[in-house]
Amino acid sequence: MPLELMEKHMMVKIKIFSLIFLSLLISCCSVKKQIQAQEDIQIDNILGKYIKDDSPYKTPNSEEIILLPNNVVSYNLEVEFYGKQSFKGIWSLKKDTLNLSFNIPPEKIDGKIDVLYGERVTDTINLTLVDKENDFLVGDSLFINSKEKYIVQFSGEIKTKPQFIDKIKIVTPTSEIYDKKIDKYVNTNMKIVLTPNKYRNALYDLIKTKWLVQGHKLVAINNHKVDQKYFLIKSK
Repeated sequence: MPLELMEKHMMVKIKIFSLIFLSLLISCCSVKKQIQAQEDIQIDNILGKYIKDDSPYKTPNSEEIILLPNNVVSYNLEVEFYGKQSFKGIWSLKKDTLNLSFNIPPEKIDGKIDVLYGERVTDTINLTLVDKENDFLVGDSLFINSKEKYIVQFSGEIKTKPQFIDKIKIVTPTSEIYDKKIDKYVNTNMKIVLTPNKYRNALYDLIKTKWLVQGHKLVAINNHKVDQKYFLIKSK
């Protein structure tokens, strides 16, 4: 084989071995990085506890993440006026990123009005306004056909004459508005059951679901960017 051809053949072999070595090196580094991240959270049978306490100067005042052996995470937050509350979820580790998953409810579930009609025809209609626990809703304003307005008193009852009711509207003391189409002539007593709008716990909005495992710290990842200024310290 000519010398020039032998040199070319040797160069090709060197390039192939270099690529193989580089691939193995990258793979080893990746595995080592993941193992290191796992070791960073593995304490007392894969249990890690991370805390932050800025009370009372920042929101949240205190924050705590506890990783349990069965991949369950307990996320504890304390905020002024809300107190301390705990949320359960699932944690997983991908390379050096800790992912937390929670069943976060929708921000708002719309309320509704249910109407129950009596069986006996009467000359005077008693309208009773209650919540779903059957407690009187005192102080709410009730509008009938957008004309007649009543303020619910302590008895929880409003009296009116039999009439055709197109719709009813309720305005709560906090100015929330609920309405319902009736579209019928009403000459029996009515029980109006109001289920108010349900808003999720505001503390759900403070939960951070991605963290970089970095030694003895969990560093927050916000919008795919690592925020080195926001971190929790391992306490156990």
